[in-house]
Amino acid sequence: MNKITNPENQEILSNSRKENSNQKNVSLVSTILLLLPWTILPLRTFDWALETPAAQIIVICYALLMIFSGFFTIHMYRTGRGKGLWMQLCTIVCVIYAAAAIAILALMVVNLF
Repeated sequence: MNKITNPENQEILSNSRKENSNQKNVSLVSTILLLLPWTILPLRTFDWALETPAAQIIVICYALLMIFSGFFTIHMYRTGRGKGLWMQLCTIVCVIYAAAAIAILALMVVNLF
């Protein structure tokens, strides 16, 4: 029997393709989460985004997004769903974002009291 027509090899190839597709999807989501916090810069050019209630809400939402992206990339990298150099880079940057977001939220809480 030919290696390609062997049912066991076809199943292995199918599983390999699924894993490769899942890794690409996880890398794509991580890349989007990596770039999404930068959208705050054009948003803050509007006058209404600089006023007190709106500004605080925007900062809190972006901080929560950055914390989520940090935990998401760590989880995906540790479970092995995202491998490769790009995923390592996304994980490192998103963890830095998450640490900065936690610091920003801590500063906001301190200013409330």
